[in-house]
Amino acid sequence: MKQTAKILIPILIVAIIGLSFFFLYRQSPPPEQIAEFFDEFLTTYSTSSFEELNNYLYFEYPAYETLLEGVYANPYTIKIKKWEQINDRLWLANTYIENSYEPDGSINQYFIGEVNGHLRVMIGVYQVPEELASQESLSQYIPEGVLPADVILFP
Repeated sequence: MKQTAKILIPILIVAIIGLSFFFLYRQSPPPEQIAEFFDEFLTTYSTSSFEELNNYLYFEYPAYETLLEGVYANPYTIKIKKWEQINDRLWLANTYIENSYEPDGSINQYFIGEVNGHLRVMIGVYQVPEELASQESLSQYIPEGVLPADVILFP
């Protein structure tokens, strides 16, 4: 009996730890409406002009819109790496993008939520309006070394 306990206890501990990690870090899919909207956004991004893509976007700071329009390039590789629910009104899709502007690819943060009664994509944490989430609650999504002025281009 003691021999069996010596074998079973470590196995149970490893199983409990493994299941804990599974439930803590599993990726839950977004609601169908969010997933379909983001899929439409990615299709438009791949095939259309910035003007058409802009119908899906929300900019808290218009200067950022002007910047993006100037460097817009259709991606030739897009892959959603991870979905994350920020709160009941906001989702994050970490997405790998390759295009002529970023030929080596990069992971981009696309926040998806309802703004003024319409689903919208916000590119980067600083474009998320306070009504969806406070900047304090989004602080973990700010890239290291990036200041608001670097992203939103205050005049």
